[in-house]
Amino acid sequence: MNPYMVLPVPSRGLRKTVKSALPYFDDPFATLVQRDTQQWLVVTQGEGLDIPNWILNVLPFESVVCVLNYQQITLVMAWRPSQLDVLYAGPTEQCFQVIKSLQAESHEAPRVFTGGYIEERIMVALTGWVGAVPERLPDLNQGPDTPMPLKPLRRIQSKSQRGYAALVLTCALFVSGTLIWPSSAPEIGSEPEKDGWLQMLQEQPANAIPILRFDYNMQLVMQELEGWQIRQVEYTPQGLRYQLSRDGGQIRELRELAQQHDFLVTGSGRELWLSRSFVAPALYSDGLPNAFSPVATLTDWLDDNVRLWLPGSELTRQSPHIVDSWQEQRVSILLNHHFAPDLLTLSGLLDGLPVRLVQAAFRVDQQRVSGQLILDAIGVMP
Repeated sequence: MNPYMVLPVPSRGLRKTVKSALPYFDDPFATLVQRDTQQWLVVTQGEGLDIPNWILNVLPFESVVCVLNYQQITLVMAWRPSQLDVLYAGPTEQCFQVIKSLQAESHEAPRVFTGGYIEERIMVALTGWVGAVPERLPDLNQGPDTPMPLKPLRRIQSKSQRGYAALVLTCALFVSGTLIWPSSAPEIGSEPEKDGWLQMLQEQPANAIPILRFDYNMQLVMQELEGWQIRQVEYTPQGLRYQLSRDGGQIRELRELAQQHDFLVTGSGRELWLSRSFVAPALYSDGLPNAFSPVATLTDWLDDNVRLWLPGSELTRQSPHIVDSWQEQRVSILLNHHFAPDLLTLSGLLDGLPVRLVQAAFRVDQQRVSGQLILDAIGVMP
């Protein structure tokens, strides 16, 4: 199975996005996928066909779910009038889970299309929308509309010169052939009592999301620093630091990079640390949500979605305990040989959830990330 990567392209940021994908492929080919004002870069290993844009071209409808089995890969695409909801390629088991997740989020029935051999349980799942009757895609190799070949990644240029709405990079995922967009968190719950915990959620530095995004961007920056390799990353709500191994790198260049990004260089010899202090924002500095879930509901959702959107990862939980009128439960999200863009997926999963950063420690080996992110999940009494 070919590995795939999907990255959202921010306004006037195509060159940087292309550059960020290059380290993960020996022979990368790619295409740009556009839906309304949104644009994504789709990259794969080796030559192939531009299946995503072919699907968009032959299905000019406002709301669609499409499942295609092509060269032993199951591809799922789903979109609404103004956005692309899912772009997935990988094992059938996850395909089934993606469809069920889409149904949980849908407010109206889309048009459903299939192509190639689709397993019976997937076909049954596709009829889960009220009134949905799966239709067949046109043949890939017949008719006037056939897929174009993918282009070498370095030759990718923007489809349009007009500006695109800047996208927050929270949804990219690249692991063993999976391209997906996280679903929203559960909205069930109740309005909590007005107490000091609400004030804490609005004021205490504990938001992991900007740190995960910052870490991803810094790892990309440091990959360009010749002669230095990231070995370890650690962060807390008060700061972040990197352990670097020297392999012929110039200390002067390292200090210049550190100064540009407000890092302090410590250590000597072959092992050095880059450290930066900061204060993480509060979870809800811009206002509280209308309702909170019981902590078991919250961590169950996290468990299911971490496993779905980050295959190979794991979530472990300690026993919940009561604090005032709240429940709190410590959870650890374990990454195992994941790629840097998965940090963006993780930030997307956590976005808006009442989970406080405790600490994180990751090892980095050949641009693969392993380690754990420790969080405190907060919920109302059941």
